[in-house]
Amino acid sequence: MLLNVIKGAYPSLQQISQDLLISAEDSAKLERGSCLVQNTTVSGSDTLTTWKVAGATDQATATPVFFSLHGADDYQTKMAGTLSSSGGYAPRVSALSCTQAMEIETDMFSGDGIKAGDYLMVGADGKLVKHTSGNTAVLKVTKGPYTRWSNNMDATGASAGFRQGANVEVVRGLTVFLPKLVTA
Repeated sequence: MLLNVIKGAYPSLQQISQDLLISAEDSAKLERGSCLVQNTTVSGSDTLTTWKVAGATDQATATPVFFSLHGADDYQTKMAGTLSSSGGYAPRVSALSCTQAMEIETDMFSGDGIKAGDYLMVGADGKLVKHTSGNTAVLKVTKGPYTRWSNNMDATGASAGFRQGANVEVVRGLTVFLPKLVTA
């Protein structure tokens, strides 16, 4: 649940970002740094574009990925969201596009053997995984996994109320958008 922009146009008017609602079932999986893709649904004459947490089915598409700036429990997303007439709730989430050149740090990755120079793509539950040939790359690793302190992580090994934060394993990389990149 960490996303830290090291270099790039965030926060600024030049940032490429999007604010959309996210469904209740996807918001349950949402963390800061999750990979999101736009999901368009048509109902009669109405068209609704929302976020969905990207998954393995989004690996080979030529659709840009966005990195969530909020988690599901973030008060900003809740306050900006909407309540439906059926009592359901949809938070509104801001996210940064992978098409804009930025260097980011994130803990939203899984898998072993990731190192500088590797490309990453979308994996399960909005996490990044090592790129395989023919799939869309969204991050080029500049520094392999390393440990850093994060103030917004749950406290571990401390008495409740005394400390917030913990060490977290992150990768650093440059955002890219290379649809269906063939590396073999």
